[in-house]
Amino acid sequence: MRALFFAFSLFVCAATTCSAENTYDPSPEHLWNRLHRTLFARTFADGHLEIHTELHTLDPLLFYNSRVLLEGDGHKNALAILDEFLTAHGESLIHDPAKRVMLQRDLWAAFDSAAWVADDWVHKNRHEPAAIAIRTRLARIIKQLALNEKEIQALPDNFRAALNSKEFQAAYDPAHPEQPFLPPDLFDENGTWVRYNENSGRPIAKSHVEAVDGRAVFFSFIRLPEGREATRAYLHSVNNKTLPQFPPGTMVALVRRALVVDDQAKIRVSPLTESVQIRVYRTISANPNAVKEEGNPGIQDVNEFMLNRSEFFAGKHGLKPLGPKEYPVGFGPLKPFDAMFNDKDPQAKLPTTFVNTLLALRNCTSCHQQPGIYSVETIARGFRNHASDSHEYFYSPVVYDFAVDASYTVKWKYKQFDWGLLQGLMEGQK
Repeated sequence: MRALFFAFSLFVCAATTCSAENTYDPSPEHLWNRLHRTLFARTFADGHLEIHTELHTLDPLLFYNSRVLLEGDGHKNALAILDEFLTAHGESLIHDPAKRVMLQRDLWAAFDSAAWVADDWVHKNRHEPAAIAIRTRLARIIKQLALNEKEIQALPDNFRAALNSKEFQAAYDPAHPEQPFLPPDLFDENGTWVRYNENSGRPIAKSHVEAVDGRAVFFSFIRLPEGREATRAYLHSVNNKTLPQFPPGTMVALVRRALVVDDQAKIRVSPLTESVQIRVYRTISANPNAVKEEGNPGIQDVNEFMLNRSEFFAGKHGLKPLGPKEYPVGFGPLKPFDAMFNDKDPQAKLPTTFVNTLLALRNCTSCHQQPGIYSVETIARGFRNHASDSHEYFYSPVVYDFAVDASYTVKWKYKQFDWGLLQGLMEGQK
């Protein structure tokens, strides 16, 4: 149930609030819009909900073992629009770096969904020719859309722009927890928030990184009510024998930034913030097993911003605060939910009440429901693994330079088969 909860929390949106008609250009018939619509617009089998990617989701709806681009009309239409883009030199139609980056990121996700180790699963063998046809075309367009390193670094820092806009509160208001706030010192290395990582060489939020297959980097932050020095002291107190509880009022944050592919077939960290998630611990049970024994995880207030493409393309910062009934960032494509978009599958329909439940912003507490520090998986996971006498070492939380943090994810992605395949196809182009 939890996997299903996360799967649909990412991408369900009502047909009346989403449109893929004019994502990149005012004209619905613009080639970029048609490409985006052909590859990524999905509809539930009952026709009541329409699925798009440009407003409330960060990643295309391409699931593990998805067949939508590999069979039938979906495959035929995908090849046709990709060939049209290549023949018409579609990359030359729009020069806006922000739009080029976002389209490239969508196509990169599509490539990864069709890139698997040959014959690694018996059911994929018959789709390999179709996957090759899709991958080779996508790789060409991904390279054609690529920016150089200088252009990537010149992309807007939309987090800073959001702060400068003064649209949001700077601090959490316990009297009005529903009001969005964006801490101005979140990235300030002398501010009240402390960024941390594991001294392991692994991405800090590994589950989140794996959910997007390494196409984004995540930064973790924590803030105790007493300020920076108390927060640093707390992190230093965490070790392989003790996991001290932090006090009520503590906040944790997870910031997602986009990775992009440059014109040299290298992965680069961009300045583009795609999401900001902040959890505030109002009350904390003293019992680490409170959820299991008492049914009481304490109270967390959730604050989340997600990139809105329409606003971002209009020159704004694009960070949209999500309300309690909107569509929070989920965990990316999970298996086996492609059936939900298969009109021949009788189980494709979802009860409206269930869908409404999935849209609750508070759903991130589904995985982060333990009291206080025990719900902070980036820290508690290592402690649990060590305490359970597993083969994993305990890695204490430490502070690295941002470049080091990002390099952990980039190095992880470089080791994946799908990246090696994409890099080889890009480098082989004339």
